[in-house]
Formats: sequence, C-alpha cells, structure tokens
Amino acid sequence: MNSPYPFPERPRYFTHGILAIIVSLLPLLAASAQTIPVDTLLFVTFPADSDTVNVSDLRFGALSLDTAATVLVQGEERRVYPSGAVTGLVDLSPGWNLIPFEIKSKIDTQRFTKRVYRIPPPEILPPRPTRILKETTLPTRDAVYYSEDAIVLRFQGSPGGKARFKIPNLTSGWLPMVELPSEEAGGLAGVYEGVYQLKPGDRCRKERAVIELKGQRGSTKKRRSRGRITVDLSGQPLLMKTVNSSNVVFYKPWGEIFMDLPRGVTVKAVADLGDWWKVAVSEYRTGYLLKYAARALPQGRTWPLVQMNGIEARLDSTWLTLDFGLTGQVPFQIVQRRSPQMLSIYFHRARFHDEWTRYPDSTELIDHIFWEQLTDDVLRFDIHLNMLQQWGYRGWYEAGMFKLAIRQPPVIERERPFANLIIALDPGHGGKEKGAVGPTGLMEKNVNLTYANYLAELLTAAGAEVHLTRIADSTMTLKARVDSARAVGAHILVWMHNNSVGPTRQPEEISGSSTFYTQLQGLPFAQAVYLRLLDLDLIPMGTVHRSYYVLRQTDPVIFLVEGAFLSHPLDEMFLLDDSNLMRLAEAVYQGMEDHLKTLAK
Repeated sequence: MNSPYPFPERPRYFTHGILAIIVSLLPLLAASAQTIPVDTLLFVTFPADSDTVNVSDLRFGALSLDTAATVLVQGEERRVYPSGAVTGLVDLSPGWNLIPFEIKSKIDTQRFTKRVYRIPPPEILPPRPTRILKETTLPTRDAVYYSEDAIVLRFQGSPGGKARFKIPNLTSGWLPMVELPSEEAGGLAGVYEGVYQLKPGDRCRKERAVIELKGQRGSTKKRRSRGRITVDLSGQPLLMKTVNSSNVVFYKPWGEIFMDLPRGVTVKAVADLGDWWKVAVSEYRTGYLLKYAARALPQGRTWPLVQMNGIEARLDSTWLTLDFGLTGQVPFQIVQRRSPQMLSIYFHRARFHDEWTRYPDSTELIDHIFWEQLTDDVLRFDIHLNMLQQWGYRGWYEAGMFKLAIRQPPVIERERPFANLIIALDPGHGGKEKGAVGPTGLMEKNVNLTYANYLAELLTAAGAEVHLTRIADSTMTLKARVDSARAVGAHILVWMHNNSVGPTRQPEEISGSSTFYTQLQGLPFAQAVYLRLLDLDLIPMGTVHRSYYVLRQTDPVIFLVEGAFLSHPLDEMFLLDDSNLMRLAEAVYQGMEDHLKTLAK
C-alpha cells in the first residue's frame, strides 16, 4: 500500500562512503597542497563559540573530514571514529576559556580555539575571618504568609561557627540555626539553616530577618535578609482560584507534579513566595502553583467543602462518561492503577452526602465502583474496570458536574491487530528545535522525522489509520503535538525521539535504546517495544518512568521511544545509516504488534 505521507528529502550528511572517498584522496591532496587551497578539516559542532556554562567539565563534539588524522583537544589526543566524530570532555576554569583544537592531517595541520565562559562557582569561605555572603541570605525575595507555615532562614558563611536569627515583631528574641552537613548543602561548607513555625496570632509587616554568625575566634558578623517577611494570620483564609486551562501543582517548586487542575478550582493560599503560591488543596496537603496560575479572591469567604450527591453513567460509541454530582469545583487527582485495572479519583475538600450510583446499561466496562471518605475533607472513588488494557481517560468540570470519561477499547483482531486503530506519530523537535546534535552535526529532528515516516508506512500497510503531527521541518509546541493527536481521536500516540547525555557527562560512556512512560496505560506498549529494540544490538537502557508533559496526557495511550544516543559516536553512526532507521521503525512496529496480539479476541 502506498503511504499518503510526503517524504521530505533526506538531509545530506557525511556518509561512510563519502568519508572513504575523502580519505582515499588525501595522498593526492597532500602532494598538490601547494596549489590546492585547503579548507577547514575539523568542524566543532558543540559547544558554540562564546557559550556560557556553569560546569567545570564540558562535553564537546567535532567532525574531522580526515578519519586518519590526529586530533588534539586541550593538548590531549582524541579518538577519531570512522564517521569522523570526535568527542569527549574539556576542563574549564572560572571565567573565559580558550579551548585549543588541533588536527594533524597529511593535507594540513590546523589549529584554532573556541571561547567558552564558565560562571564562577559559589565561593567557599575559610573558617577565618568571619564572613557572611550577603547574596546567599534567604529569603532573597519578599514573602507573605497567610497560614501556619514554617519560615525557613538560610545563609552561607564561614564554617565552624555558631549562628542565630530573629525576625523583628515576630520572634520572641533570637532563635538558633544549625550548620548543615555538606551533603545536604550541595557540597558546600558553612551553610546555616534555621526555622520559625508560625502560630495563631502571629503578625508582622515587611520585616527583614536578622542573622548573626559568631566565628571560631569570637568575632561576630550580622546581616539582614534581602527579602522582607510579612505574616498575616488574621483568621480568615485567603482563597485562590485557578485561571488557566491547565494549572500544574508541584510538590515543590519545579519538582515532581502533584496534580493538574482546570480553570475555576478553589485552593487556599499558604504563602506568597515571589514567583510561587504555596497552596493547600485540602487540610493536610499542600503544593506549589506558579504565580500566574491563580488569582486571589477577596478575604472573608469560607474555604469550600463541597458535597457529593452520587454518580450517573452515560455510554456512547467511544466513551463511557461518569457524572459526579459535586456541589462545587474542588481540587482532584486521578490515579491510574493496574492489577486490577482501575482509576482512583481523589476529591479534596469534599464529603459524601447522598450515596447512589447508577451504572450504565452495559456493564462490560465497569465491574464496580468503590468509595471511601479517607479524611474529613478527602473523598476517594475507585472505578474497577473490565479490560485488559486501558485506552485513555480524562476528567473535567462542566455544567456543575465533574465528568470522568473512560475510552472504550477498540476491537483488536488477531490476524490484523492494527486494523481498527488510529495511531498518531510525533517526530520530536523540528524547525528551530534541533534536539540533540551528534559530534558530526547529525540533528535529532531529522532522524526522528525519517524513522517516523518509515513507521507510518509499516502501520498504514497493516491497516491502521496513521497521522503524523508534523510532516516537515517545522517548529511545534508540545501542546500542539498532543492537540494534533486528540483532533484525530488517536488511540495511541508514539512520541519518537533519540537521546543525548547532558553537557557534563562523558559522551563515550553512555549509549543505547530505551522507552519511557508516565501513565500506566502506556507501560505495556513501552515494555513490548523495548524488548524489540534489544534486537538492534544497541546497549539496553531499560524502560523508564518519567513525568514529561506529553507522557502525562491521558486521552490516548502514549509512550516514548529513545532510539539511540546521538552524543555517542557509535550510536550516531548507527543513526547515520538509513537502513538502521528502517530497522528502528520495524522494532517499534513489532513491539506494538506483540502487545496488541495479547489483547486480541
């Protein structure tokens, strides 16, 4: 079957054949070097000139047009791979660094430098004289507290001293601080921390905390915090309402994600911490919202505690929808479970009022629904499902109801398991987003698109309805990629990438294939595809749970394929070979087929 997808022209890279021709011509070029101008023989692909970093060891990548040449970086000879790739780590000193590169070829010897600026690391103070680094004193920004939270003070100073703090008009005198072990302070010495637990009736306005450090020889230094502290425990809660279509609540700023709330959900403010609101979603659960995600409501309102008045189910050809009779919009969390297959929903600030559940006319999807009042303000529902594989769900508020939609399983035919499936393929990156770049300059965005096209051909020939989120070298947001899959009603979204080590890792030490998932419904596909990736003779890197934006989405089944490490020269050589990209696409196809056959009737 002909594929309906336009295949963009393959980007032209240095292939093994072209490199072999270049190498074979070296003696001739060397013999006539006086009459033939010699171009650059070594191209540095990473880092860029005048890059700024904050690390002492930095990965570099380069392409040598002569694979028989000797390449030295910072005076050390580096391996030149058959693809021409040269890679490794360079050492950086604080400030500007001139990294010397040299290539010695039969054609020519060439030398040049790359400029890289390393941000100086935090200063480590000696025990004497007694000093306090002002810029390290927390809080660094103004903070306002509306609930009984803990105020944490911290600074870096001379190690081995004794520290204390006070907050004018709040603490009753000085309170002690402790010096943290270096393993708790990012490897630094002389980091001191103290805490004040707020209590009812505490109030102060725009006060700077005062810290004092007594050094080993008895000398004393004082500093005031850069940020001002306001405490307003008036007895009336400050309520917040989410304002965006998606409002992510984190366990800590930029940490793991606790929940993702829609617009119009009420939470209680604990503290205003500059860029973040610390909020309570129930009596004993707190999290962090970015400042722009919620707006404050006028004080004087009570914190809503809504009532649950039962569930009613509706069934159509695609979705089973459960309507929960809540009397208001409160924070909720949906957790997918397996063995047995079920969805657990936690409603915060909710109580059961009138227990009744109307099951759908067909009970093929739902075995039963269990509910439990976990605490005075947290209500849990377990939806036990009759299915081997969950195919998607979503929860939202609409018309005074909380709605949970559960996707009905497609019919999987044993002989043609892809026949009734809609599959979206997302070639990662594109346009301005190059993704990972190999030592030779191979760009991930192009590799992803090529093997996605090969996979599209295989799936289309197998009877699936296939859609690519991009068919050209175009820039797309993550949301646009997911929305593209939603728009076609995809059962499965395959997120197609290749990997790279970070800028400080030794690139020749890490390579191989892996798959990723976040929602449990993606795990069996990720595992089955990973087993097929092992046939490619790449290093096994495992199936990994990771909370990426795309993988967090719940409407379709989503998993991520990381084919190989572009940062590793041997993996990059694998990806430079078009036949290997076909093998990579075949491995993904076969893994999906393996799992689908276990679901066939």
